[in-house]
Amino acid sequence: MTTRRKLIQPRHEHRRRQEGINVDGSIMMIAVVSKKKGNPFFEQVLEGCQEEAERLNRERQGQDEGQSQSQINTVLQCQEYSLEETDAEAQVDLLRQLAVQTNVAGIAVSAIDADILTPAINEIVAQNRISLVTFDSDAPDSDRQVYIGTDNVEMGSRLARLLMQLKPTGGYYGLLSD
Repeated sequence: MTTRRKLIQPRHEHRRRQEGINVDGSIMMIAVVSKKKGNPFFEQVLEGCQEEAERLNRERQGQDEGQSQSQINTVLQCQEYSLEETDAEAQVDLLRQLAVQTNVAGIAVSAIDADILTPAINEIVAQNRISLVTFDSDAPDSDRQVYIGTDNVEMGSRLARLLMQLKPTGGYYGLLSD
């Protein structure tokens, strides 16, 4: 017996664009795939994606020379897809579902487990239909186009140097992370 995992649909509904954006055209979606529902970090990522999509939509509307009507009417949109629980297999299922949706132009994923996600990422990229990037947590051995995130080793090194400047004789520090 196979169990069907429950996936969360987009957290943020498409907001009708104002400022002259044609909302009657087709929608080209960037799917932002986070690790788990309710994390403020991923909400900020989605907010940044939506702001940039709106800026690009406005810019494209102002540069309609040489573009087809369908290109002009296409609206870029970002939506977050998240899971109820942190589950790498469920994230693979979600990526595969998104990859076959015709309006998905790209996927940005924060990988729960790089080893588990890499084969799915490679399958999606090999189809050569949509772009796929990782952010926050990478899948470095995958065929993803780019990783956007922090070099944690370099960050730790810089943090240690900074703490030594603050307290050259040493001491105790606590690091808190979610």
